[in-house]
Amino acid sequence: MISLYTIITILFCHWIFDFHLQNDEIAKSKSKCNLALGWHVCIYTIGLVIITILNFVYFDPLTSAGFVLINAVLHFFTDWVTSRATSLLYKEERYHDFFCVIGGDQMIHYITLFGTFVWLTHL
Repeated sequence: MISLYTIITILFCHWIFDFHLQNDEIAKSKSKCNLALGWHVCIYTIGLVIITILNFVYFDPLTSAGFVLINAVLHFFTDWVTSRATSLLYKEERYHDFFCVIGGDQMIHYITLFGTFVWLTHL
């Protein structure tokens, strides 16, 4: 079973690495520039490496690498779709729909993070 500490750690670190360490330029550009999206995912992935090393010491190296790589790749593809959708919705001033897509983006990230964590720790 996943501990409350692990849940809080993953949620807090995701919030920091997905939002706070994403500057305005990356946030505005990632919907039209894969390089900007790639930088965002690189920053996010560095964060995943750090929390994995510091908090999931019981992971073997292959499990750690799998957790980080799966989430990095899925983060890129999720943001590729959702950033383009939110960009369009914002331009069309469909703010409710814009925030619904952001919420959906976060839900996908949480499912990916917790799903891979549980799957990899129970193999």
